[in-house]
Amino acid sequence: MGRKLFSYFKKNYSWLIILFFWVIYMVFISSNPTSDAYSNAYSSLRGNDLFRPHHLLYNLLGYIVLLPFSSIEPITILQYLNVLFAVGCLVILRIILKRVNNNEMIIATSLLFVGSCFGFQRFAIDNECYIVPLFFSLLVMNFIQSFLRKNKMSKIVLSAFFSAIGCLFHQIVIWVLIASFIVVCFNKKKKYINSFITISFIIPI
Repeated sequence: MGRKLFSYFKKNYSWLIILFFWVIYMVFISSNPTSDAYSNAYSSLRGNDLFRPHHLLYNLLGYIVLLPFSSIEPITILQYLNVLFAVGCLVILRIILKRVNNNEMIIATSLLFVGSCFGFQRFAIDNECYIVPLFFSLLVMNFIQSFLRKNKMSKIVLSAFFSAIGCLFHQIVIWVLIASFIVVCFNKKKKYINSFITISFIIPI
């Protein structure tokens, strides 16, 4: 078992890059949260202003996550939550890259570059509302990429659904939804187009 595990990570060492950043983010969560981070934490803790127009579901997610915890600093829990979503971003990015190029060195280098970028790190370790929609955006890109390889309705359903959910976590994901819809339109099959549009009505509803 140990040899098989060693052999796997030797061939797929990009997972170690992801694990490395997971540890780094967990250890170095922000000790100087922004005013927005405190505001989000207060809303999630008290249940006030849970549904804000620009990031409708973010504080609600924090509220649900905080329910089981009473003895831990709320903002710390919410920072750890963003760390998990940031690691999820790297995992999905690895999947996307793996489809494009199977070269482990390129994958590992790309993950190292993304994981060490200030912009990504800055939101990964604080209670800001941008990492969660980025996670859903990458999830959408993953399903669209998969759809382009194998035209399956399930990929359309998942990409449209997570586009809509991403938009509800932050409105900027609308650009991902539009780009995904354009890709679907190029396929020219009405059942795909209609399905995408129908599921996207989650947003206004």
